[in-house]
Amino acid sequence: MNNINNSLLTNIGLMLLIAGLFWFTQRAPNEPTMPQLTQINADDITRIHIKRKHNDILLEKTASDGGWQLIQPISAKANPNRIQFVLDLLDTPVFNQQTDGLELTPFGLEPSQIQLGLNEHLFEFGNVAPLNAQRYLHYNQRIYLIADRIYPLLLANPSSFIDHQLIAKQQRLITVSWSNINDLPDGNLSQAEGHWTSSNNTLNADQIGSLLTAWQHSQAASLHILDNPPETAGAKLTLQLEDHAPPIHYQIQFTQQEILLQQHGHRLQYHFPIAIQTQLFPSGELNQPDA
Repeated sequence: MNNINNSLLTNIGLMLLIAGLFWFTQRAPNEPTMPQLTQINADDITRIHIKRKHNDILLEKTASDGGWQLIQPISAKANPNRIQFVLDLLDTPVFNQQTDGLELTPFGLEPSQIQLGLNEHLFEFGNVAPLNAQRYLHYNQRIYLIADRIYPLLLANPSSFIDHQLIAKQQRLITVSWSNINDLPDGNLSQAEGHWTSSNNTLNADQIGSLLTAWQHSQAASLHILDNPPETAGAKLTLQLEDHAPPIHYQIQFTQQEILLQQHGHRLQYHFPIAIQTQLFPSGELNQPDA
């Protein structure tokens, strides 16, 4: 009987211990919240200016739809995810701060590595702290230590700030046409009175729908900004959008790995994997790829 009582007491003790640990973990005090860098509302920012040693990047918020546009070094629709990443600096946690009075040079802040202007607010980035790999930041007459997340983005190629989607989500495609593509007859897909047709009536509704969906959601694998875009090319693509703007003309080049789209008179070049050619055109036998 004593053994049974001892075993029962042991089990009860274990249950009480588990219950106590659960209660403690649920009631453990929260860690103190770290202060954030600013109290600026990201929605109020309409201009982003990244000042670098070689090529500045300028972006502006458009009044019409609230989206962002790359202004310098090239005009193009901006990548909204990259914009949000930059604006996240405003409420990034601060690990340490020091009022001005320190010499800025030892922190890499005189001169600064990169300057970021958000409207009238100027943020200057310095060196990485040797002990904790956090970045020195000079703002509003203070030196801060912050996580080193945004600095690599500010160093990136300007093309990384451009939206890779060929057609903006709020735009609707109404005409697709192509010409001078080897082994593929010239043709177009167009909308009239709510119905889509192909120029030679060889495509059924499902085939037309698949092609249009592919173009509407096409997203480049990479983008290049060319110093000297080609003047002409044999193969051509034209996209017409519903907003009654002029048609957008592209020159097309095929290689063994890629489809290259170069907008006429524009320095921006879109790179798509060659594997999606049958999704964008009605025939897989498009051309003989360049070597």
